[in-house]
Amino acid sequence: MLSTTGIRQSHQTGHIAQAAPHILENHRVTGADDHILRVVAQEIGALEPLIDQLNEFGKPATSFVLSSPKAWAPIPPPDASS
Repeated sequence: MLSTTGIRQSHQTGHIAQAAPHILENHRVTGADDHILRVVAQEIGALEPLIDQLNEFGKPATSFVLSSPKAWAPIPPPDASS
């Protein structure tokens, strides 16, 4: 997650996310944070350069997925017979 310091930094975060193959998703959101990024890395230490880069635009915070008791799934289409 990243809380940016302004609109310019928010847009720069978007550009970084577009260019970085290890950033799988970038969501601009409301609330305390401005962006939620989904990132993959071979090891935790590999995240340090990205965190350092994001520090230029605001305050990054990390969370790690430990398990996924329910994985993402699409919403089923409405029943056509209703």
